[in-house]
Amino acid sequence: NSDYTISWEGAKLSPIDPVAAVEILYDERIKAGEDRKNLLSEYYKSNASPIKAAEGGYITDVISPIYTREALNAALKMLSSKREANLPKKHSNMPL
Repeated sequence: NSDYTISWEGAKLSPIDPVAAVEILYDERIKAGEDRKNLLSEYYKSNASPIKAAEGGYITDVISPIYTREALNAALKMLSSKREANLPKKHSNMPL
């Protein structure tokens, strides 16, 4: 539920350790004798890329590291006027 998510181009995004992911996803290909380094490279390109995350809607923007300051300033400026509507509490806290 983030409002704005950015990633550097070339970042490696993976919910689990990439080596473990290769072991799980490419088990049959490893047993067939394929090189683990090539499979890891394939995993990075196909699953752990920020471009893939942006295509899936998980990341708002992919930037070059040299534009980090500008991107953060723009995000903070955009969110500075954000007001979050809090729902009313149903019950107050009980005194202990």
